[in-house]
Amino acid sequence: MNNNIDNFLTKQSNSNVQSEINLIAKTAEEETGKKVSIICPLDQGGNNRLFKVSFKDDFSIMVKRFYLSDNCQDFPRAKTEYQAFKFFWDHGNHKVPQPIFINLPNQISAYQFVEGKILQPDQINENMVSQLTNFIRDLTLLSKTNHTQKIGAASDSCLSFSDYLHSIKKRFLRIQQELPEDKNYLPIKIFLDKKFKPVWEKVESKFMQQVSKMIFPITLNQKFEKKEMILSPSDFGFHNCLMQEDGQIIFLDFEYFGWDHQAKLIADFLFHPAMELSHQLKTQFVIQSLTELKASDLLVNRLKQVIAPVGPKWCLLILNFCCSRVLGRKKYANPSIKEEEFIFLQLQKAENKLKQVVRGEIYELLPSTTTI
Repeated sequence: MNNNIDNFLTKQSNSNVQSEINLIAKTAEEETGKKVSIICPLDQGGNNRLFKVSFKDDFSIMVKRFYLSDNCQDFPRAKTEYQAFKFFWDHGNHKVPQPIFINLPNQISAYQFVEGKILQPDQINENMVSQLTNFIRDLTLLSKTNHTQKIGAASDSCLSFSDYLHSIKKRFLRIQQELPEDKNYLPIKIFLDKKFKPVWEKVESKFMQQVSKMIFPITLNQKFEKKEMILSPSDFGFHNCLMQEDGQIIFLDFEYFGWDHQAKLIADFLFHPAMELSHQLKTQFVIQSLTELKASDLLVNRLKQVIAPVGPKWCLLILNFCCSRVLGRKKYANPSIKEEEFIFLQLQKAENKLKQVVRGEIYELLPSTTTI
């Protein structure tokens, strides 16, 4: 038996795995009309299970099986990603995997299998950053096409200033309510009450002061103008990229795709815990992103205004696993996960992210003017 399958089988009961593999084989054959020769589990899934499915004619696809408990909750991740990739390919943009089929009842989607490697932060160079910002240019152009009417808001999108605040308050309350009564989770409760909450109260106060003194004033609940919005992958960065042998980057994981605030796209990248890049590369990203977005005084000022709440939001996103449904999804994608060790590592990340918020180093990356 293939070594990857052997390893996968040891992580959970053989009957459950075999049942899932049989379902994937059956679905792939029905959807493609081809005969499956081998199915090989992959290791890259953070929230889903990934499989390489090869057919007897040597054609291969990547099959993604979504956590079934997410079927009708919050955000239709499987459908959203498939339609996003189809939108890109329909408009001639092949920087994402080609969609092959989707089976919604079984939460299975399939894409062309892309050979490549996951990039680590210490491998990133200026050329790679340029490819990322070139993709922002693609997003900008696609946002202006005539076929975007049916595309909804991205998951956790911020369409007004109040949305930035609501996102944090909603996540904070949810974690508090769902935090397990278990000694392993006690450090998280202490972190939220003693460290996160005081910092967030200061950030919120500063944010409200900035909004009240805006150069381009709108009310807290007023929606941003259409020109401030962009079609966004909503989890954008090198952690969701594959580097092909020819050096070209393929962009992955559009499960949360949709309309979002341009400034938030940049701010999310800068605060994402997987984007531990040098100051030089982050500065390059900001300057080139603003260039591709045709930066105006409005965009630069919006970025300065909204970046404050984005950091605290990422502290809570890191701790999102405390919600039972999210932890269930993590365990589904990685059955060998050790919960106690995982809790410790995630709390460390959240504490480091909060320290970054307090230091304020991200503000140094922002331009003082639109002359970039």
